[in-house]
Amino acid sequence: MIKSFLIVISLGFVMISNAKDRFELIPTYMLESSNKDVKLKSGESVFEFQFNNVILDGKHQVIYSIDGISDTVTVNGNSFEVFTTPGEHIFQILYNAYYQEIYTGKLLIKDQYRDVYSLNLWDNYMELEVDKPVIYIYPEEEMKISVNLDIKGKEVFTYPPIEGNWEFTAQPNGDLYFGDKVYNYLFWESEQSRYFNHVEVQSGFIVEKENVVSFLESKLTEVGLTSKEQADFITYWAPRMVQFDKTFVRFEFNEECNRYAELDISPTPDQLYRIYMGWMPIFEEMNPAPTPQEIKPIVRKGFVVLEWGGFETILTEIY
Repeated sequence: MIKSFLIVISLGFVMISNAKDRFELIPTYMLESSNKDVKLKSGESVFEFQFNNVILDGKHQVIYSIDGISDTVTVNGNSFEVFTTPGEHIFQILYNAYYQEIYTGKLLIKDQYRDVYSLNLWDNYMELEVDKPVIYIYPEEEMKISVNLDIKGKEVFTYPPIEGNWEFTAQPNGDLYFGDKVYNYLFWESEQSRYFNHVEVQSGFIVEKENVVSFLESKLTEVGLTSKEQADFITYWAPRMVQFDKTFVRFEFNEECNRYAELDISPTPDQLYRIYMGWMPIFEEMNPAPTPQEIKPIVRKGFVVLEWGGFETILTEIY
């Protein structure tokens, strides 16, 4: 689970988490004024958006959409205008790839009115915590193995505790012997930083609360996890996911997981397979709907090492 200090843009609010159960809502857009504009004709209305926390010049191009129709505009100082018709309108506003995109709910504007909204931009940088990556080791025969874990962040916890490398004897059934102690897998977690861009939520899966277990069973079977590995995975993640009516799920595979940690294993396994699951609660339909991901299956041949882990973000959409 990637979670510790979390900044996520929502419809109307940013949610900041400094601990697992502590949240504060900060507005990303707010109506500042709504006034009759005598310069507007009947059937005309105008939205004015003002950026509060970034300094913009007159040459900057902002991408936005109104009611699903995209356009670009050159900002004037720290604001720009959108002329439209009276009624309800929905906006998406993207300053650039380094900032979170702002999604609004339905904004109601009257005929011949100018509504001024203030906007707070929040960058994509997030301090995160990688929870519960576990590493299974399956040699073809009893084997002494060394695993070096190069964590891309601040180490939080490992089990068994690492003293340099993990040094142990592995059995074909997955038992790992550290002296007279036996473990089922290697465990680690850490605090990390990364960018989470809007492209990443364009592919994945939307999962209903009642389908969480069957979804995970289906996808993990497609991956090729054993019943024991699936049980470890599902019993960790499903209780968290079923707390919400809907979740968005996206998987990362193999080399993509190097952003969290790199594994150096000696002797070199014949097959090294890594899968991380990212998920977040959603509270309305995602538009556009994500494209289903291609699932990459594990190849179980020879000396096999399998790692799974994941991260949780929280996205709330408030009108």
